Amino acid sequence: MNDLMHKLNAWFGPNAAAAKMLTLPLFVVLMLSMMVLPLPPFVLDLLFTFNIALALMVVMVSAQMVKPLDFAAFPSVLLLTTLLRLSLNVASSRVVLLEGHTGAGAAVIAPQLDADRRAHDRFLARQPAARVAHGHRRRLGAVAAAQGIGQAEEHGHRTPSGSR
Repeated sequence: MNDLMHKLNAWFGPNAAAAKMLTLPLFVVLMLSMMVLPLPPFVLDLLFTFNIALALMVVMVSAQMVKPLDFAAFPSVLLLTTLLRLSLNVASSRVVLLEGHTGAGAAVIAPQLDADRRAHDRFLARQPAARVAHGHRRRLGAVAAAQGIGQAEEHGHRTPSGSR
């Protein structure tokens, strides 16, 4: 700890004690600003790594304590780590919502989901019991509904209205 104070004295001169007292409020302000300002994904990855390392360190320290007063700062540490996790959750959700549509995988997923939905509709149109049970199911639109009825009629199944 003396090495740290000597380095702070070398950097800040006689105001080293004031700089040491400002680290915690500065840390809290940085965590709160992380919720508002967009962070690049690489910085988020580094902060998630730091968060996991900090959580493991808190668990290991608290597991080694014999008396509760040995880790008297536990409530404060728990509050700060919870604030860090909340900030990371908000920041990562912000990145996903703002930039989730970009990238190579985003162009492949949407057409595949649409194709899977159409295949499921075709499967249900071929099943008489499923068609009656799921007659109220949501359609993608008037075109999809017309295609589903047309496919059921091609295979000779009854439609929910009872016609062939």
